[in-house]
Amino acid sequence: LLLLAISSLVFFIRPAYQPPPLITPDDIPAQHRLEPVIIDGRILLLGGAASPQTVRRGEPFDLTLYWQATEPIPYNASLFVHLLGRDLQEVGQYDTYPGWGNYATSLWRPGPVIQDDYRFLVPWAVDAPTLLLVDVGLFDYESRESYPRQTVSGGETPLGIGTLRVLPGEAPTFDIATPDQFRFDSRIHLEGFDAPETVLHPGDALPLTLYWRGMVPIAQDYQVFVHLMDENWQQAAGYDAAPRGGWWPTSAWEPNQLFEDQYELALPEDLSPGRYTVIAGLYQLDTLERLPVDGPADRLRDRAALLTTIEVRP
Repeated sequence: LLLLAISSLVFFIRPAYQPPPLITPDDIPAQHRLEPVIIDGRILLLGGAASPQTVRRGEPFDLTLYWQATEPIPYNASLFVHLLGRDLQEVGQYDTYPGWGNYATSLWRPGPVIQDDYRFLVPWAVDAPTLLLVDVGLFDYESRESYPRQTVSGGETPLGIGTLRVLPGEAPTFDIATPDQFRFDSRIHLEGFDAPETVLHPGDALPLTLYWRGMVPIAQDYQVFVHLMDENWQQAAGYDAAPRGGWWPTSAWEPNQLFEDQYELALPEDLSPGRYTVIAGLYQLDTLERLPVDGPADRLRDRAALLTTIEVRP
């Protein structure tokens, strides 16, 4: 027990109270370098990295930032780290001082690069699977105002210095209203959907949930299309997007993991009454070519899965 206590003091407590190491710009790993961001005209953020890139909800991730002062700093800035998810909503926030409070910005001197290391937890409440942007900056603790940021080339500040690929804490289970099995390019399965069995009216929104599973790692990013086709097979409404609003692209999918993907298909205000077919599929954005699909022969057309029909009344 004595050895354990001494070990804890040496390896855990002591490093926590040490200032971060000082390095040269050439010491920054190439994969960690970013276009420099200048903060408040006197602090450079030269790079950063979050690792591991794949984590589960509730698990820790490490964050390394590389700072450099361009002139003496007359104040002590605070650090914010934000995790941004779908629609750039903030799903995690961490406020601290640089160096965990062990190297205040008023002590920084021009020249050396400060390697600033942190460890944070991904919140359990994150709606996974998803990608999260890691956004960092400095702010004044008293006023809560962020110091201005811009790239040294004058461009807009990058929103994030890294991306986390977040998986659920455990494999989720779903009660799928309409189980199905459509196979796109033999690599992506559409295993069912949820859609309301109700009469709709022009101007309504049709909520639809698709259940996807990637069977193998996928290198490409495909778009999902959900279209409403009339009795003459003309498109009456449509919604095209990357899965989960662009925050879970197919190249990020975990093989053999089932997940839900929710949509709202807006019906035009001038939509004619009648019966319409809801179809779905995947395509490559640069060529607009749809992926081939296998499934029940009577529910396939134009490389699309025929999901259900709806009735529209005035």
